[in-house]
Amino acid sequence: MATIKIVFPTPTDNISDSADLDILIYNGTLGSEVLFETILKDDIRKSIVGSNIEITGIEITEAVEYNFSAKARDEAGNLSVNFSPITTHEVSLDIDSLMNLINLQSDNVDKFTIIPTDKVSVWTEQNGTTTWNQATDANRPLRSNGIVFDQTNDFLARSSDLTATDYSFYCVVRYLAVNTGTTGNRALFSNLAATDWIGFQNGYIMTLNTASVLKRTISSGYKGNRHIVLGVRKSGNNFTFTINDRVCIQSEHSTVANTIFGRINGIAGFPQFFANMNVKSFCLSSTVFSDVQHRQITDYLYNRYNLSSNTTADNVIAFGDSNTVGILSTSYVNSLASSLGLAHLNLGIAGTVFVNTTGQTNNGYDRYEKQIVTKPYTDYISITYSGTNDILYGIPASVYGTQMNSMIADLISKGYNPARICISSPAYQRSGGNAAELDNYRSQIVSIALTHGIKYFDLLQAMRDGGGDALLNSGDNVHLNNTGQTLWANGVYAAFTS
Repeated sequence: MATIKIVFPTPTDNISDSADLDILIYNGTLGSEVLFETILKDDIRKSIVGSNIEITGIEITEAVEYNFSAKARDEAGNLSVNFSPITTHEVSLDIDSLMNLINLQSDNVDKFTIIPTDKVSVWTEQNGTTTWNQATDANRPLRSNGIVFDQTNDFLARSSDLTATDYSFYCVVRYLAVNTGTTGNRALFSNLAATDWIGFQNGYIMTLNTASVLKRTISSGYKGNRHIVLGVRKSGNNFTFTINDRVCIQSEHSTVANTIFGRINGIAGFPQFFANMNVKSFCLSSTVFSDVQHRQITDYLYNRYNLSSNTTADNVIAFGDSNTVGILSTSYVNSLASSLGLAHLNLGIAGTVFVNTTGQTNNGYDRYEKQIVTKPYTDYISITYSGTNDILYGIPASVYGTQMNSMIADLISKGYNPARICISSPAYQRSGGNAAELDNYRSQIVSIALTHGIKYFDLLQAMRDGGGDALLNSGDNVHLNNTGQTLWANGVYAAFTS
């Protein structure tokens, strides 16, 4: 894998500042080009240098011929003509050298160099939980190679590490047995007092706790059907959590002063070691890596441990607004995921629109690539951005349809199976409100589903026929109650399994 920089003249935006333009990069000869990558306006890889735009970190496969072109997209979704000429420059990082810099800080640094000397922590897969009292060798975790635990204290990092405020951390990890969604305290790392930890919890989330006080809740959507590359970057009090390529939504933003990585263990039964996670690699650095470096490290670990060999679906993603979140009701995705035997990953954000033409933060179009798209591109995606808030913002159905069509095409081009993508029509509104515009949005959605061969559930009609106002919260014009959410879950499940 190599990385290039592309350079081309800066286009003029006829709406506002040219710096706010998204850039769509295409590959292929004129007339047959296909979308290669979308660079959003706030992507750190994009910069204006003199009269040119420069985009770094474009990943390509060596020995493959590329014919790049690019178009600008303004706030209204308008596309420019192709830019020419495009100049390319090789700027690939030496990933081996970079990975050599990733060390566990210890009293013996040589012992803890992670890559590429294979000095990694590896525990053999087991069918159950093996407990190990660290004071003895009885039931010691099965370690095929890698880090040798301190035989007295079983800690990986020393006291100096526990006061670090900035770091990058990567772990290739998997449950020993798949998570049922009700399994608590699957801790990955904690300090010696076992009151600070980061780990997987009930409901397919991760939590970060300090002195047993919850500091972060991270939506992981992790079932455990396959190994993942878990990444955590901390700069001051800002955290970025990733699973493979996907940036995880987090809540709670209380101050977390220090790193908490002292042990690999389970919480319950301290001071025993609970080998409830299979860890292939553990990397900790005092450097906060850039997004480009982070992506390369993640790709390196993903390829180094051949994680693409397991393409089992792990979760079903619900992507939408407040009805996806569930307002005074339980989101339909919980029941849907249970029916499919997968983890649920709720990517709903209340009050958001799908299109990116309003200037709204966290709109669906601008966040889908970071929050949905990740290797191995085999999870299920239920799209429930169907126009409720877009209509309130006065967004024409045609503008919505253009951007939704673009997103669906991009997901499929990246490798997602159309049979594992389902889009629903808009939810019914009390007393038949906005009926004509809801029908216009539904027409756009039906056309998109037919064009790309994805699954479709007509939620609007199902609610009109199945109870109407009775499916909404009392005194609420747009939010589904539990009966409405159940109808929704059953309809999407039927679409996926038909």
